[in-house]
Amino acid sequence: MSPTLERLAAGETEVLRRTAATEGAAPEKFRLLHERGVFTEYGSIYEQYVGMIADGDPGTEALKRALFLQWYAQLEPATSTGLWDLDDEGQDEIIRELDRRAIARKFDEELRMMLSHYYSVAPHYFDSQEEGHSLKLSLRDDEESAERPGVASMERRGQMGDYWRGVLESGVGDTFEGEMA
Repeated sequence: MSPTLERLAAGETEVLRRTAATEGAAPEKFRLLHERGVFTEYGSIYEQYVGMIADGDPGTEALKRALFLQWYAQLEPATSTGLWDLDDEGQDEIIRELDRRAIARKFDEELRMMLSHYYSVAPHYFDSQEEGHSLKLSLRDDEESAERPGVASMERRGQMGDYWRGVLESGVGDTFEGEMA
């Protein structure tokens, strides 16, 4: 059975529920999440997103979700996100795909807004990547604003949707700075 975005989002919801339900100090919680296979399960979901990026519209959504997961895994503790040790080759593939899209100027408005936000929060994440030269240039050259999507558009989109609902509901500015090439 091939993955669907809906099934993968449901899987994310379950992994996040199990992550939140696991109690203990950080080292103990990490050990329990590892022993219970939470990190492995989330890694599998991530890899399925990566495997979908060449599939047209579902691929663009899978790209957004995979990018978010790998970015967020670098910013927040594994004991909060359920994300640990994501596939290195998958992470490189996401950056390469974003680089190809930067060269071809093929970012939809939502992806452009997301990238601009991610870069403004953690430029070191993108700057530390060995690949993605054109992507990094386009992120550094951002100048225009990208409109924020509606909160409802983030429903049933896994941890990425949860994150963006929080950002959008917080009322942080009316736009995010940045234009993607």
